Amino acid sequence: MDHDLWLYLETRFDRLEGTVATQADLDAFATRVTTAVEGVRGDIQRWIDAHPELDTTGLESAVASLEALDAERPEPTPEPEV
Repeated sequence: MDHDLWLYLETRFDRLEGTVATQADLDAFATRVTTAVEGVRGDIQRWIDAHPELDTTGLESAVASLEALDAERPEPTPEPEV
């Protein structure tokens, strides 16, 4: 995982752990994580495409793992209108 991404996630988890987060905080965090994961996924795929002569099974597995995590995430429940 990208070092900057790891540091960001670690900092955010520590921050959320010590506070009572609002739904908006969690939604914003989820958006940032999703954006970061999509960037990493794209970087991996570009690298795979640029090096067809290499066995990229491990990288393809990493991409599949990211996609599986994304697929497991349930859609957010809309907030009831007040």
